[in-house]
Amino acid sequence: MSLRQIAAQYLPFVKSAEPRFTREESLGLRPVRNSSVQWELRLTSGSNSNAIVQDDEDTVDEMPVDLTTVVTTPEEMPVGSALTLIVQRREDTYARLITKIFGVVGNKRIELDEFGSQIWLLCDGTHAVDKMVTHTSTRYKLNRRQAEVSVVTFMRMLGQRRLIGFQNPERRTIEHVSQHRTKTTSTGSKSRRRRH
Repeated sequence: MSLRQIAAQYLPFVKSAEPRFTREESLGLRPVRNSSVQWELRLTSGSNSNAIVQDDEDTVDEMPVDLTTVVTTPEEMPVGSALTLIVQRREDTYARLITKIFGVVGNKRIELDEFGSQIWLLCDGTHAVDKMVTHTSTRYKLNRRQAEVSVVTFMRMLGQRRLIGFQNPERRTIEHVSQHRTKTTSTGSKSRRRRH
C-alpha cells in the first residue's frame, strides 16, 4: 500500500489514485457488499402491512409482510417494501474521540428506495454490472442507456461510501496484456537507442 493510499484513508482532501477502466471492463466488474453492513426489510411510505404478490399465473394476492424475513435476492422482495442499510460504527480510539467530540451515537441507517434495494441485493459478487443494467432495464422498462446511467451512478455512490467493493475476474488477463505491451515497447526502444 502506497503512502498516498494510506493518507487517503485518513485525510479526506487527499484523493487516492483510482484505477482507470474502459467501459467494457467496468461493466464486467462484480460488485460485492461490505461484510460489516447489515440490512433489514421495511415497508415504503404509503403501503399498508400487506404487500401485493404476483405469481407466474398473473394472479394477484395480498399477503402480510413479515419484516423479520431475511431477503437475499430481488425476487424475494415483496412489492411495496424496501431495504434499510445499517452501517456499524468503528470502535477504535479515533472513532471514540470523534464520538465524544461530536456526540455521534449508534449505527448509521441508510434507507433505500425500491430501485436501490434491488441493486443492493444484486451486489453479491456473482452478478456483473452489465447483468444489473439488463435487470434494471427489463424490470423498470427503461432503454439500455438510461438503465446503465442509473445503475452506474448508484454504484458510484455506494463505492464512495465504502458500502461495496468491486471484483474484477478478468483483471489478470488485462494486467498480463499490458505488461506484455510494455515489454515489447521497451525492447523496441532499446534497439533503436543502440546505434553503432
